[in-house]
This record gives sequence, structure tokens and C-alpha cells, in this order.
Amino acid sequence: MENSKGPVWVIGEQVDGQVVTVTLQLIGQARKLASQLGTTVEVVLLGDNIEEQARNIFSFGADRVYLGNAPVLDQYQSEIYTDIIVKLAKEKEPEIMLLGSTHMGRELAPLVAARLQTGLTAHCIDLVLNHENILEQKIPAYGGLISIICPEKRPQMATVAKGVFPEIPMAGLKLKSWPEN
Repeated sequence: MENSKGPVWVIGEQVDGQVVTVTLQLIGQARKLASQLGTTVEVVLLGDNIEEQARNIFSFGADRVYLGNAPVLDQYQSEIYTDIIVKLAKEKEPEIMLLGSTHMGRELAPLVAARLQTGLTAHCIDLVLNHENILEQKIPAYGGLISIICPEKRPQMATVAKGVFPEIPMAGLKLKSWPEN
């Protein structure tokens, strides 16, 4: 099937060489969205000595993993991570980009969105495609939910907290739960 839409991206997160749980939860949701769009799931994972972790991500629903593997990437650094992700996004043109609502994601997402001149919805509690295949990013507000869309700019970007989407069964991937505050 030929893709009419760009891929659905998950910006993976690792701490001490272990993939953070929310990354796998986002891959599961990305897989659902990509299936509806007829496109692929791609994960960007930056770190050092994480080749095995990157290979294992395929068993959780990723079609492609972009691995940045170097000592300078071992610990999150906003400028370096932003530069890499923005350059890759301009080249590969993802339709949707999802990040965990972690310390890293809450800092990185707006930096990437600003550089790509696109919208960002933070702290989403649901992500669905509407009848036009545009991502509806749902956030709690005033005792209900508000849907936010980004109808023109790409990628459509959202951060999502750990636990919003179901856990994916672990199959050899070392996970690290990380405080979200």
C-alpha cells in the first residue's frame, strides 16, 4: 500500500540505557493510528550503547527505528536532541509525532514544535483520528474533554503521560519507569 500520509513517530526515551515505559505505550497507540492512516510507525531513539534496546523496539510495533547512538547522547541535552529530531523530521516529514509527558518530553516537545513551526498539545489523555484523518488530541478541561486539532501544519504533535494507553507486554526489552514530575 502506498503511503499518502507521512509516518507516525514516537520520540523514544531512555534512561541509563533502558527504554522508559511510556515509549512502549506510545508505540502501541501509534500503531493504531498508523493502521488507520495506512502508514508506518517510526521511533527516534537517542542514547549511547542502546543498539539492543533499539532492535527490541520492533517487537512492540515499530516499523523503523532511527537510532542516534553516541556518548554525547547518553544523557538528554535539549539543544542536541532538538537539533537531531528537527533535522530528521524535516527530511522524513512525519504526519504525527508523539512524546511522553516526562521531564524530557515536556521540555523537548515545545522546542521541536517551535522549530518546525507546528502546533503542540500537551498532556493529552486520548488521541483519535477524526473523519478527515486529522488527529484529535483530547485534554481534560472544565469537567469534560476538549479536542484540539492541527489541521494544516505537520507534524501534528502531542505529549501523553505514562499510563494513558495500555501497557505493552514485555518481550525481552528492559524498561525503566521514570518519575513524571
